[in-house]
Amino acid sequence: MGDSIMEGLPPLHGIPRSMNLALGGSTSLRTAAMIGGYRNIDHVAAVVLGVGINDLCGERPSAQEFESRLRKLSAALPTGVRVVWSSILPVDPNSPRAACTIDPDVVRQANSRIAALCKDRAACIYSDGYSKLAGVGGHLPPQFHVGDGLHLSPLGYEVWSAQLRQDLVRAGVTTR
Repeated sequence: MGDSIMEGLPPLHGIPRSMNLALGGSTSLRTAAMIGGYRNIDHVAAVVLGVGINDLCGERPSAQEFESRLRKLSAALPTGVRVVWSSILPVDPNSPRAACTIDPDVVRQANSRIAALCKDRAACIYSDGYSKLAGVGGHLPPQFHVGDGLHLSPLGYEVWSAQLRQDLVRAGVTTR
């Protein structure tokens, strides 16, 4: 579940019967609101969350408001569900067609909040794709995006997918 970056995620090879419920443009609040509409969500092996960049780039809430949004998202998930919560991925604000110009420090601070919330939640794994994809200065290198500094290229997805698969296994999700 998550935003357009999550929506573009190819199937996670080795993870049987996975389903992508991400929706482009989603914010943390929109994703939280959508969770209630998914019957049987409390019966899934795990939920993978990838959301937050639309909050930071578009709506730009204060740090306190963003944390409140993340808490609402966490609270919307059933307590017994395993969660793999992806970090917000880096962006390249210097790309000629930059879709987002957020400072890497803002993303790192937001990721610290996500990691802390995940630590406080039972059965939650923080998946640090940011560190795998960040280049010099904390920016997303050109080879990892499609030219807009935000959406991942096939190579970017390959790197991020590998991290997510590893963290799903850590969360106890059985692979083929």
